[in-house]
Amino acid sequence: MRLQRKQNGTNGRLGQGMVELVVVLPLLLTILLGTLDFGRAFYTYVSLTNAAREAARYAAVNDTNASITQARGEFTGAGGGDVSGCAAGTLTYSATGGGRGNAYTVTVSCQFTLLTPFIEAIVGATGNHITIRSTATFVWD
Repeated sequence: MRLQRKQNGTNGRLGQGMVELVVVLPLLLTILLGTLDFGRAFYTYVSLTNAAREAARYAAVNDTNASITQARGEFTGAGGGDVSGCAAGTLTYSATGGGRGNAYTVTVSCQFTLLTPFIEAIVGATGNHITIRSTATFVWD
């Protein structure tokens, strides 16, 4: 007695679902991981913008000759130098200005580490890092 398989018109389409999954899955994963990287980069940009804004305000409100140096200490001290997504040791800070009525400008930047290794080719990153920079200006009259 031999068992025969029931023919229902699916010859040639048995592996179609698997082939479609193999073709579409890399694209879906690229979109998903790219979205995650974009969200993390945006969060890091907002954090850097807030840090630059706070440092510029601190320098303007505490209007002394040493306020720029003190603002840097406020920014980098007590955990302020740790911004999520930035590669360790890549956070930089620069400031200009001084004197009442003049603008204090603070620039903060870091090397953001991408999670998705092949996204670097799409966004033009070097070594899986992109530079995120934010500038804030504050005048205290």
